[in-house]
Amino acid sequence: MKLWRDNQIPGTKSKAKGTALGGRGDNINVDIRKSEAGIEWMEEFLLNSPTPVLKIEKEGVITYSNEAGKPLIEEWGSIPGGKVPLNIHKIVRKAAFRRKSECLELKAGEKTYLATFVPSADGKYTVLHTSDINSSKKMERKLSLIDRYYEAFTRVAELSLICTDLQTLLDESFNLIISTLDAKYCKILKLLNDGNFLVEAGVGWKPEDTGKVIKREESSVAGYTVLSKKPINIEDLDKKGSIERMGLYGYSEITHGISVLVGSLEKPYGVLAVHSTRKEKFTKEDACFLKGIASMLSLAFERNKVESTLLDKVLFLETLVDTIPAPVFYKDREGSTADATTSLQK
Repeated sequence: MKLWRDNQIPGTKSKAKGTALGGRGDNINVDIRKSEAGIEWMEEFLLNSPTPVLKIEKEGVITYSNEAGKPLIEEWGSIPGGKVPLNIHKIVRKAAFRRKSECLELKAGEKTYLATFVPSADGKYTVLHTSDINSSKKMERKLSLIDRYYEAFTRVAELSLICTDLQTLLDESFNLIISTLDAKYCKILKLLNDGNFLVEAGVGWKPEDTGKVIKREESSVAGYTVLSKKPINIEDLDKKGSIERMGLYGYSEITHGISVLVGSLEKPYGVLAVHSTRKEKFTKEDACFLKGIASMLSLAFERNKVESTLLDKVLFLETLVDTIPAPVFYKDREGSTADATTSLQK
């Protein structure tokens, strides 16, 4: 597509080079050459600009595009000399009518641009020039994701303190994990004494899969995870068939997975694993978030174990005291009778 020069625009009169007017021909020739040099420089600048520059007529026809503008035109499903989409045409007409620039975010492939539609003085066309905001959009998404990580992590921490039922804590945590990571499946594989793994709990999986025992030779990723301090990122699970080898069938849409250790290397509880059907891979930020959640759940498991042990001891001591034939009672710090054995109560 061609960038028209002033002396080439259809309907305008051409200026002859070297025309002498009252002895000033040499000066005019110099001015013309300077003007042409300036136009050539501008053409070269626009052509090699790394961001799209387009000229769009009021009727919506693209009359100029530099090389960088081609992906944008392809994104619109148009061609040089063709028309822009309806939503873009509306912006062009609005800018031309108001004689005021309009801005809009545009995507072309993996790039995001901030497009500015600048109308001509007569409103007959609009020049669209853009600036690449890919890096700022990525930073914006990253900051938004960090906020989501923080909210989810805070909520799991609160639940670990107030939930008396471990299953409720796991269910709530799993839902927070998959919503934060935009995943579909989450589970905890508990490491058994014989080295096999138990599907202790999960979300997204079939009900019959919970409680399954997975042989250690069929769960190499889980086995490797309990021996590693780092999260394990698994790709192309649909091609490798890793899910089916674990005895979990009907999940061919799963493409990626990530697993982290729950507990410590010295005392591993098991593995927290998340699986996704998206094309995008899990990032290192996702891994750090999941590792933090795993640490929180590990503390909850440990606390639950300690509380269960203490409760068993209390019940044992109460039963033991009640079986003593002699009357026994005990007081609290204020001196009031707190409790007594059954024989004394009678």
